[in-house]
Order: sequence, then C-alpha cells, then structure tokens
Amino acid sequence: MTGESRTRSGISVDVFDPRKGQDFRIPRGKGGDVLFSSCDHNCAVVRASWRKGWYVRRIPIGLLDAALVNRVLQATGNMGFLNVYPRRSLGTLVGLGDLEVCKCGEALFSQFSHDERTVASFLNEASTRGTYEEWLIGSASQEIDVSDVETVNSSRRSPDLIYFLTRFTIIGSVWAFDFDNGEIMVLFRTFDGYRDAVSSIVHSFK
Repeated sequence: MTGESRTRSGISVDVFDPRKGQDFRIPRGKGGDVLFSSCDHNCAVVRASWRKGWYVRRIPIGLLDAALVNRVLQATGNMGFLNVYPRRSLGTLVGLGDLEVCKCGEALFSQFSHDERTVASFLNEASTRGTYEEWLIGSASQEIDVSDVETVNSSRRSPDLIYFLTRFTIIGSVWAFDFDNGEIMVLFRTFDGYRDAVSSIVHSFK
C-alpha cells in the first residue's frame, strides 16, 4: 500500500491515485484476502491524520468546504447518505432538519437527495458534536438497505465504515471522520476533474 505522503504542521496526508497504480488496501483478516482495494473500485483515496503518538488533536472539519464535499457526492452517486456510529451520545441529529433518520443497531442512518445545505448541516453537526464517534457522509447509485449489515459481519448490528466499503458496488464515495483516532479518510470513484478535487481536499488541510 504505497501512495504519496506528506506532512505539514503535524498533519500527515496520504494520497492514493488509482491511475498511478497506487492501491489503498484494507485486509479482511489474517488470511491475506482483501476487504477493499481502491484500484479494484477505481477510487482515489485521501487520508489525513491529526494524531501524534497517543495524542489525538481535534479534527478541524471547519476547514472543509461543503460545496467541495457536495460536488464529490454528486459526481459519484445519485443520492447521498449519512451515518453516525455509535449514536449513544447523540440522541437524534436534530440539526439536519426534516431528514428521515433511522436507527440501525447503535448507528443513525439517513439518505437524502443531493443538497449542499444538508452537507453543510452535517459537517457543522460533526464539527460541534463529534467526540469519539465515526461520522460518515457518502453517495450511492441507489437506496441502501442497511438492514443487511449482519451479512457482512454476523457479530455486528450497526453499519460502519467497513460495512460501506463492502458495498462499493453501489457506493460512489465515503467521507469518514474518525474522532477517536483523529483521522479523515475520503474515498471516491474517479470522475472528470477528480484530481482537482483531490488537490482541493489536500489543500483544505493546510
């Protein structure tokens, strides 16, 4: 798993471009098989970390432009989705207005028609309320039925990043905010102008 790495102001950023043969892989287990391969799904990956040793800095989500996030969602899927796991400290995502939010195990999940205001509201919620949760915003080519989460891992009852990575036949992009580890990971299918989007994402973290 070799990409382009850079470090600035204590922030480490890794970029994986499938058109350069840079493959970001997540193993399924010790058997050597792969749960997710960015090259297999023609995905660009940007991973940024604000962690240094045991110290985890707060992720500055406010640096991200909602218009940029929304542009990537629109370019990679017909509709957007939101997921927060676990939901114990949240109650409901009241800041997201009229979105229909469902509970699936310990996660909150919703789908929405592409809308920059929804994206901005989600980023604002994550920025002001995110503690140790995993917050995800992404795009898909069709509606996602998260009730099948146990088919991915029989011991899990809640959709999380791993679940969505296994659904990349219909998923187009995922922006994952891991507050526990101080990390943002962005994975999205390539599209016309995707390298400009990658550059803009990396530039956001300056």
